[in-house]
Amino acid sequence: MTTGKGVTIHTIDCDTLESFAETPERWLDVAWGGSDADAVHVGRVNVTIANEPGNLGSLTTVIGKQGGNISNLKITNRSLDFFEIMIDIEVGDVKHLTTIIAALRANPVINSVERARG
Repeated sequence: MTTGKGVTIHTIDCDTLESFAETPERWLDVAWGGSDADAVHVGRVNVTIANEPGNLGSLTTVIGKQGGNISNLKITNRSLDFFEIMIDIEVGDVKHLTTIIAALRANPVINSVERARG
């Protein structure tokens, strides 16, 4: 928690948390889930795909087939060979997001997938 700014969520392995080690009173434990089974959460992933016709369609199809919904997509870097893309995906929980990431990694047109940090 930051006075005047509210709450910022970090994963437990985030490097930023080291700077707050001496102030545990500013920490809150949070988790995905709760009693609302229909709740929608947004998970952000960074994906690198080859710059070839049909690859973006393949990427979005994998997400859709896994029951995810893309709420935002931004090409953050492009070259002749590759696109780096940031994607916000609406999911039910962290397990759902993990399943989508695994499906993306299994697709041969996708070079890398990482959950966004920070």
